Amino acid sequence: MNSSRISPSEIRKPLGFFLISLDGTFIDCSFHFLQFTSYSAASLLGKSIQDVFTPATIQWIEQVIEESVATTKGSLVTQAGAEVHGTYEIAREEQGVRFSYTEFTEVSKHNSSEDWSVMSKVVSHDLREPLRKTLLNIDMIRGNTQNVITPDSRMLLQITNDLSYRALQLLDAIQLYISLAHVTRRTLRPINLNEVLHKSWNKVQEENGLSSQILTAGKLPVVWGHSDTLQALFYQLLDNAVKFSNPERPLQIAVQTSEADQNMVQIHVRDNGLGFDPAYRMDVFQLFKQLNRNTAGCGAGLAISQKIVESHRGKIQAQTQMGEGTTITLTLPEAAPSQLN
Repeated sequence: MNSSRISPSEIRKPLGFFLISLDGTFIDCSFHFLQFTSYSAASLLGKSIQDVFTPATIQWIEQVIEESVATTKGSLVTQAGAEVHGTYEIAREEQGVRFSYTEFTEVSKHNSSEDWSVMSKVVSHDLREPLRKTLLNIDMIRGNTQNVITPDSRMLLQITNDLSYRALQLLDAIQLYISLAHVTRRTLRPINLNEVLHKSWNKVQEENGLSSQILTAGKLPVVWGHSDTLQALFYQLLDNAVKFSNPERPLQIAVQTSEADQNMVQIHVRDNGLGFDPAYRMDVFQLFKQLNRNTAGCGAGLAISQKIVESHRGKIQAQTQMGEGTTITLTLPEAAPSQLN
């Protein structure tokens, strides 16, 4: 367990903390720390550091406490194999000893994410390239005026063309889904959801030529998250609302916030679209599950959204009624606005 002392002037605003009693029992901790250890608050609090960290890490913690070190750099390694480097400020409190960290960088190591990277390469190139060439060949055949193409053959070429584009759509969705399979261990940062929503809506608005008046949103909170994947999340939800809008009335989308338990916050994305049978409210989160094959898309939007929310240790739910619209509720870990950089 390597560590080095640093001066107090090097300490920056803490990202998270854990508090242990003098006998090594977890008393309190931040959500950020729970993400690293992969424990829930209920299962970690009351547990001994002997059950969570490696012997080398435990020895370092005990040494730091014994020597009354105020600030130090070091590593934490869990018995599950997660390892991070951090800069720590150690403070004695009435209940025990608090370790606050200002840097928290996961150590790279070989794991299943490398396999996902290989699969992503296969999807992005090896599977896509034959489809791309098929589409080029179709265009060449249709564009050559010297070719004599019967009406039936022209129809078959158009069907082949449409199916190839459909397959490319599916590959795009698979690639995005795969890319989200190994982001769970990324360090969460305080993210302003107002900025995330603005960027996501701008993209949906530009792609569909929509009026800005369609979307209304209250003030959104700061949450722990990844900015890029949260933008992808809101893009999927807003894009879905547009795809499944009701042609008999102007589309309206509202984004609102409500409080949840245990330092979590809920964000509700409501639309007045087509809605769907509530009996399928769980099925819609399955990859490529389409309740209506006559609509645009490939049935991956909510599956991708669920993957993103799970990587943030949150929850996603759907409430709907046929002909009345849908509400997607996100439950995400809330951060304090003061923690924004």
